[in-house]
Amino acid sequence: MSDSILAKYTRQPKIYTKLPSGGMFYEVNPFEKSSTGEIPVYSMTARDEMILKTPDALMNGESIALNIKSCMPLIEDPYDVPIIDLDAIIIALRIATYGEKMKLTVGVPNLENEELDYEIDLRVILDELMDRKWTNTFKYNDLVFHSKPLTLKDQNIIDLNTFETTRIVQALRVQDLSEEEKNKIVKDSFRRITDSNLNLVVKQIVAIETPEGTETNPTAIADFFNNTDSKVFGAVLDYLTEQKDNFSIPDRQVQVPKGLVEQGAPETISTPLIFNQSNFFV
Repeated sequence: MSDSILAKYTRQPKIYTKLPSGGMFYEVNPFEKSSTGEIPVYSMTARDEMILKTPDALMNGESIALNIKSCMPLIEDPYDVPIIDLDAIIIALRIATYGEKMKLTVGVPNLENEELDYEIDLRVILDELMDRKWTNTFKYNDLVFHSKPLTLKDQNIIDLNTFETTRIVQALRVQDLSEEEKNKIVKDSFRRITDSNLNLVVKQIVAIETPEGTETNPTAIADFFNNTDSKVFGAVLDYLTEQKDNFSIPDRQVQVPKGLVEQGAPETISTPLIFNQSNFFV
C-alpha cells in the first residue's frame, strides 16, 4: 500500500497514550520503540469492528487481541498485555475510533421503566487510570513475595475455565443422571476451580525471598503454595486481589434531575462502568 496513490488516505494515529504499567511486565516494552514516550493508537477499521461482534472471538479473547495488534502496533504481542493495562487500552481504542464522549443509559431506582441518559468523558477516566501503581512486593513474616499482574492470555484461560465449569454445573439440571454421578461432576468442577485459583496465584508470584535466599523456579513456587499454611496462601491472595482491585474503575455518580427526584428517585445514581467489548464499541 505504501507505493499506492491511496497511501496518504490510510489510517494515521488518532491519539497517543501512556499505560498504567509504564511498559513494565511486557516481554518487549512497547515504550522503548516510541520516540514520543507514548504509544500511538489508530482508529479501528471496518474489519476490526466486525471482529468485535464475533461471539467465538469474544469468548476466547481473540477479538481484543486482534484489535490491539491492528490499532496499537507497538505492542508486539497482545496476549502479553498485563491486565492492569487492559481497561486503558480499550478506552484508548474507543477514543481513537469514536471520540472522547460516550453516552450511556441507566435505570432510575424507585421509578419503574424510567431511564436516564448521561454522558461520560473517557479522557477523564483514562487519566484516572494513569495514577494507579502496581506494588510488586508483599511481605508476610520472613517472606517477601515478588509479583507481576496476569496477562491477557492468563485472564482468557481463567475466563474460559470459569465459563466451562459454570456450563457443566448448569447442564446437570437437565441431564438424567444419578445423584452419585451429579455429585462426582460437581466435585470435579470445584476441584478445577480450586486448581485454577492456585494457578492464578502461582502465575503472579515470580519470586519468593527468604532470609536464606530467593526462589524463582516456578515449579518450586507452585510446590510451596501446595504445601504452605492456608493463612500464607490467603494473605498472598488478598494482596493480589487488592492490587487488581486498585486498577478497577469506580462507579460513576449520575445526577438525577429535580423532576425525577420529586417523583421519588434518589438525587444521584451510582452505576458501574464495565468495559465489555461486545457492547462498548457500538
